[in-house]
Amino acid sequence: MDYQNLFEQITRAVDPPALVGTHVAVYIPALATVDPTRFGFAVADLTARVHGTGD
Repeated sequence: MDYQNLFEQITRAVDPPALVGTHVAVYIPALATVDPTRFGFAVADLTARVHGTGD
Protein backbone atom coordinates (compact mmCIF):
# COMPACT_ATOMS: atom_id res chain seq x y z
CA MET A 1 0.00 0.00 0.00
CA ASP A 2 1.20 3.52 -0.78
CA TYR A 3 0.96 5.00 2.72
CA GLN A 4 2.77 8.20 1.82
CA ASN A 5 0.21 9.01 -0.88
CA LEU A 6 -2.68 8.18 1.47
CA PHE A 7 -1.27 10.38 4.23
CA GLU A 8 -0.72 13.27 1.83
CA GLN A 9 -4.35 12.98 0.70
CA ILE A 10 -5.49 13.15 4.32
CA THR A 11 -3.30 16.19 4.94
CA ARG A 12 -4.78 17.98 1.91
CA ALA A 13 -8.29 17.13 3.13
CA VAL A 14 -7.76 18.83 6.50
CA ASP A 15 -9.24 22.30 6.30
CA PRO A 16 -6.84 24.71 8.08
CA PRO A 17 -9.58 27.23 8.97
CA ALA A 18 -11.38 24.41 10.78
CA LEU A 19 -8.38 24.17 13.09
CA VAL A 20 -8.76 27.80 14.26
CA GLY A 21 -9.82 27.86 17.89
CA THR A 22 -8.35 24.47 18.64
CA HIS A 23 -5.90 24.03 21.48
CA VAL A 24 -2.43 22.54 21.60
CA ALA A 25 -1.19 20.24 24.34
CA VAL A 26 0.13 22.88 26.75
CA TYR A 27 1.26 20.19 29.19
CA ILE A 28 3.92 19.24 26.61
CA PRO A 29 6.37 22.19 26.58
CA ALA A 30 7.53 21.58 23.00
CA LEU A 31 3.94 21.73 21.75
CA ALA A 32 2.80 24.65 23.89
CA THR A 33 4.15 27.21 21.39
CA VAL A 34 3.00 25.50 18.18
CA ASP A 35 0.57 27.29 15.89
CA PRO A 36 -2.69 25.27 16.20
CA THR A 37 -3.56 25.90 12.54
CA ARG A 38 -0.62 23.77 11.40
CA PHE A 39 -1.18 20.07 10.78
CA GLY A 40 1.04 17.06 10.34
CA PHE A 41 1.41 13.49 11.47
CA ALA A 42 3.71 10.50 11.28
CA VAL A 43 3.19 6.76 11.64
CA ALA A 44 5.79 4.06 12.22
CA ASP A 45 4.81 0.64 10.90
CA LEU A 46 5.79 -2.73 12.35
CA THR A 47 8.92 -2.86 10.21
CA ALA A 48 10.12 0.47 11.71
CA ARG A 49 9.50 2.45 8.52
CA VAL A 50 8.24 5.95 9.30
CA HIS A 51 5.73 7.67 7.05
CA GLY A 52 4.82 11.29 7.64
CA THR A 53 3.40 14.38 6.03
CA GLY A 54 2.27 17.90 6.81
CA ASP A 55 3.81 20.88 8.55
